[in-house]
Amino acid sequence: MATDSEMEILAAQNDLTLMKSRRAFPVSQAAWDKAAIAQVSPGLQVGWHDGGLHPETGAIALVNQAGPHTDLIGELIRVTRTALDGSERSVVVYVYDSAAGDVDVSLTRRAFLAIGLLANEYVVGRVEIVA
Repeated sequence: MATDSEMEILAAQNDLTLMKSRRAFPVSQAAWDKAAIAQVSPGLQVGWHDGGLHPETGAIALVNQAGPHTDLIGELIRVTRTALDGSERSVVVYVYDSAAGDVDVSLTRRAFLAIGLLANEYVVGRVEIVA
């Protein structure tokens, strides 16, 4: 079990990460372009949401509150989509919270645009935890 001082440090780190997620999108992506430390899943359903579901608009993700990935809250994750031609597009986001939904991971519109078109309700993506 974590001590009070360890919990305070963790809370401060999460606050700093949330602040970074609110920066201009290219700035947050450049800051978080690091190697993955763990693979979560090679094929999760990744969708997008707007301010009606959650007010945060930066490099933010929500996980399905009824799904098995609520342990990702507070983590930086990389979502990578592989196109039919084999090319890959990735985005790094901060998992801020959970919400009800039909997908495993829901990205803000801006984050989803980095890997797919908004005309898609969801894409299948590889999810990894980033340092």
